[in-house]
This record gives sequence, C-alpha cells and structure tokens, in this order.
Amino acid sequence: MGFKDKVYATISKKKSNLCVTLEANDGKSAKDCHTDVNKLSWCKRTVYAVAPYASLIKVDRNFIKDLSRSQTRDLVNLIHDMSMLAIDDSKLVDVGGSLECGLYQACEEGFDAVTFAPFQGNTEEAVKKARDKGLGLASLVLMPNKYFRSVKREPVHGLPACFQYAREVGKFKADCAIIAAPSNRNYATEDEVLWCNFHVGPETMVLAPSVNLNSNNLVYMNSLFKDRLVVDIGKDIIYSKKVSHQAKSAKEFLNKLSALKLDDSS
Repeated sequence: MGFKDKVYATISKKKSNLCVTLEANDGKSAKDCHTDVNKLSWCKRTVYAVAPYASLIKVDRNFIKDLSRSQTRDLVNLIHDMSMLAIDDSKLVDVGGSLECGLYQACEEGFDAVTFAPFQGNTEEAVKKARDKGLGLASLVLMPNKYFRSVKREPVHGLPACFQYAREVGKFKADCAIIAAPSNRNYATEDEVLWCNFHVGPETMVLAPSVNLNSNNLVYMNSLFKDRLVVDIGKDIIYSKKVSHQAKSAKEFLNKLSALKLDDSS
C-alpha cells in the first residue's frame, strides 16, 4: 500500500484529517527549545495527547536534530503504535547521492513519508527514489510565509514558480502537494490555490500547512479539495495549555467542514 492509500485508510479509520506538527515555538531561540524538559519525553507526551484526534504527525527535522537515530526511531514507533502516520519534515532539497542519504535516514527511522523542496527541478528523481525506499513524497508548492511571496511568481519554464512546482507534482505523480490555505497571514490567494489545484490534478492529496482554525480559509480549501485534504496544525495545538482538548476541538471543527461522510460515532 502506497503512502497516499495509507493516509486515506488512516483518515477513514480515525475519522480525522488532522495532522499535528512537532515544531519549535516562534519567538524562542533554538537554545531555549525545551531546555527545561527532555525533548523526547515532551514529544512523546504530545503524541499521546493528540493521538485520539489526529491521523498524522509531521516532525520538523530541524526541531529534533539533537535526537539520536534510535531516539527518533523510538518516537516514530510510538506514532505508529498510536495508529498514526509519521512524516519527516526535512524539506529535502538535494540531488543524487545527497538526496539518497536524506531518504535513507527517513527510511531507517521508520518514517512513512518525507517533505521535499522542488527548487532544483528534480521532482521526478525524488519521487522515484522515495518510492524505491517505500516512502511517500510531499512536495512544497505554495508556502505560507512572507519570504516565499517574493519568489513564488518568478518564471520557471514559462510558469510562475509555484504553478511549475504544482505541475511537476502532477506530472511525476508525487503523493502529496503542500499548498497553503488562502489568507493574508499565509500570503496566498484563492486564485493561486485554484491554479495550483489545476496543475497538481484531481488525484493528488493536498496538505494545508500552518492552518489557523479561526479563519474562513478552510471553507474554501474543503470545497476545492474535499476528501483529498489533510489539515496541518502545529503551534496552536502543541503549545496550548490543554493540548488534548485543543486537538479534540480541531478534529471536531474540521469534521464539520469535511466532505468526508462521517457516522454518528465520530
């Protein structure tokens, strides 16, 4: 079973299209990230807290670089034990042997998929190498930050860059496209999301990163992507005072919007 099929099966089983990201807290320096607690223990507690409500955990590689391979494998095993899938958020941007090393690391640690930055034009290579290792590939297309705003419309092969990245996802059949929900906060527009969807095609799963649940942008995303949509939330859940409660609220909110046919037991 490929990564995309695993995701849909997990969403169906858990009746949730919520993905939770383990990542650093904005406004804190790197040395302040969990210096008062053991990071692995903190990550595990967070996984336990969100497990009843989430289908995927995305792990920011920069956030856990101080964990050993065995510790990372321990964390990924727990994610799987809690009936969730694990994404290595490395944003790989290498080619050839360096790309191979990044994928090997994710595979050895038990991840189900890895995120990929297509800026070197090697999406086809990355999809093939990831599949050969049994990994899914989630490719960056439209990112929710002010820095990407300055380059996303630069021409690449005659298209604005973000549309070319989307076209490569569809052409080479990457499992997932990472597309920001439209909002001022995300520096993305509805037209950009619409055209990205056109280029990735109707079979591609879409992960919406850094979603703000207090925004109306999810209504648009659900109407466009329907049951292909996975919603990624990080800091708003993991750094809240009541992590489990916040995850439960997010799942309930998403289910009200979701095109999935949920039964009353959800």
